[in-house]
This record gives sequence, C-alpha cells and structure tokens, in this order.
Amino acid sequence: MLKKRILIVIFIIFFIGCTIQHHQDSPLNYTNKNLELPSEEYSTYTVKKNDTLWKIAKLYHVDLISLCRINKFSPSHKLRVGERIFIPQSNNLYYQWPLKGEVSFSNKGIDIKTNKSIIVYPFAEGKIDFAQNINGYGYTIIIKHRANLSSVYSNLAKIYVREGMWVKKRQPLGKIGKNVRNGEAYLYFELRKKGKSINPFLYLR
Repeated sequence: MLKKRILIVIFIIFFIGCTIQHHQDSPLNYTNKNLELPSEEYSTYTVKKNDTLWKIAKLYHVDLISLCRINKFSPSHKLRVGERIFIPQSNNLYYQWPLKGEVSFSNKGIDIKTNKSIIVYPFAEGKIDFAQNINGYGYTIIIKHRANLSSVYSNLAKIYVREGMWVKKRQPLGKIGKNVRNGEAYLYFELRKKGKSINPFLYLR
C-alpha cells in the first residue's frame, strides 16, 4: 500500500513538472526573443489599428519575408494593437560618403572641400525631413534614417529634393557651391544619433 502511494506521488510530481514546462514553452507566453538585438541593425515599431505585415513592410521599404523572419512570424500572422515588432533596415542600411574631397572637422561635423560644383548624395537612404535655404549657409537638407540616425548637408547651391520625399542611396540631393562668406566650395556634413551630433567616422570609412 505504501509502495503504491509512493508511486502515485512520483507520478503527480512528474506530471506537474511536465505541465509547468509546457506552460513555459507555450506560444501564448512567447515574448520576442530578439529584444537584445542592437538598434544599429534593427528598429522597433508599435502596431496600430488596421496595421498588417504587408502595410508595415511597404511603409519601411523592406520585403515581407525579411520582416517575418526577423520576428519569427508566418506571413499570415495577425498583428495585435500595441504589439512591438522589429524592422530590418531595408535589408541592410548602407553608408556612403556624400561626396569625395578634402575633409576637415568643423563645428559639430565635417567640411568636405572640392574645387568644383559637384553632386551630393545621401549618407544612406531615408526621408527628407528638412530642405530649405538658410541665410548665410545656402540650402540645407536633413535626412532621417533608421536606427535613430539623421544626416545634415549644408552649403548647397541647388537642391533636387523636397521635404517628405524618400531618397535612395544613389539619388542626387543637390550641388554644392561657393560659400557666400569665404568663397570656398565645400559641403558641411553632420551626423546625428537620437538628435545628438556624433563623429561621422564611426560610420564612414
């Protein structure tokens, strides 16, 4: 009789252990295991009403398969309002020099000097947040990128973009011209992360 009771107790302990393990692994308790991914490679998005994976992929210019793979979703996954998902950076965020020339540190950024009028390109793809003429500084462009980055281009003589546009890597932004104060032709370039100026050489090689 005692032996039978011992066997019953062992069985109950084993059953409870299995139940707890099953509960821990349940998809209902799943939290995104990628929460520690570096922000330089991924950004996050909070799901809003009527959002779908396809809409979000289109908004951020990423393909649906990459979006699903990063978040461990199936293409038919139904999003919940308030759910946080990871956005891959357009299948790789590429950085490039806006133009070639002699570089020197200036204020919070760098001056890139050249001896002729030349086309300026984006540091990386992104959305034009500001594109206006500033008295004494020429046309100035600010681009918002993913990973909380933004880039500033000043001393432009002409611009080919407008605010709200999405620009790609090889899309011309404008042309630099001679500075009205010293007569030199150069681009002032500044890189910011979360609104604070940072060393551009952390991204440019």
